[in-house]
Amino acid sequence: MDNINNPLDSYWFKEELDTAGWQHNNYPHVVTLTYVYTLPFGHGQKFANSGSVLEDDIVGGWSISGITNFRSGAPLLMSASTQYLLSQNGGQRANYNCATPVNPHTKSEWFQTSCFTQPVGFVFGNATVGDGHIYGPRYQDWDMTFGKSVHLAESMQLQFQASFFNIFNHVNYQTPNTTCSPISSTNPSCASPTSGFGVISNDFLPRMGQLGMTLSF
Repeated sequence: MDNINNPLDSYWFKEELDTAGWQHNNYPHVVTLTYVYTLPFGHGQKFANSGSVLEDDIVGGWSISGITNFRSGAPLLMSASTQYLLSQNGGQRANYNCATPVNPHTKSEWFQTSCFTQPVGFVFGNATVGDGHIYGPRYQDWDMTFGKSVHLAESMQLQFQASFFNIFNHVNYQTPNTTCSPISSTNPSCASPTSGFGVISNDFLPRMGQLGMTLSF
């Protein structure tokens, strides 16, 4: 897959096709599950099916539904903070210099920042998407709804719903900073602890909930 959404050179797409590698949104593994389950209690169900109307209103009509998403991280492309290219160029990549990187996968250093340097003037950086098996954080999300239906009349039903997003409050990190900033004009290394390069500073929303009620007739 190519990565020419933001080309370095708008007049030389072949270079992008040959060197850029995978697209940023190429997630290697994605699993999405959807489910609806009615608890087997109450009239017409397997258990507690012979009680009174009041008992059925209490134990029957419960349901669980949800959507669960699992996704591996997307490959990352390191850009250079200083372009040193012609004005028509869309950006600059960093230089990648490691054969066997050791990626810590921590919030303060998601990948080995010392593997990247600022390119010299008027030369494209050699970094490609996913260099050194550098992928963003994995993503896991459980959205679930608990429902309770109560029959008020033959053609009237009241349904209560409690919906939760990220119900298990799983922490999902956002993408780390991928802008390579050199330590100084004489030191092209991007391993500065103050530049924020490789740092994860945000995560996705924590658990949220909402209540709802629907009357059907």
